[in-house]
Formats: sequence, C-alpha cells, structure tokens
Amino acid sequence: MFRINNHFKYILSSYYASIGTYTKLKSQRTVFFFLLTPLWTQC
Repeated sequence: MFRINNHFKYILSSYYASIGTYTKLKSQRTVFFFLLTPLWTQC
C-alpha cells in the first residue's frame, strides 16, 4: 500500500517536472516525451 502511494507521488512529481520544463523550453517535443515517461515507468 505504501509502495503504491510512494510510486504515485513519483509519477505526480514527474508531471510537475514536465510542466516546469514546458514552461521553460516551450517545446512540444519535450512535453510529449515527459507525458509518455510515466507510461513506460509503470510497465
């Protein structure tokens, strides 16, 4: 239970990091990469 919650926090922080990166670079390619990252981290 704790491990799942911790993993969820990691994914959430990933999204926040991707939003910050998008704001700085304003690059669609970077956002696309960061949005896909949680998909292959869950597998």
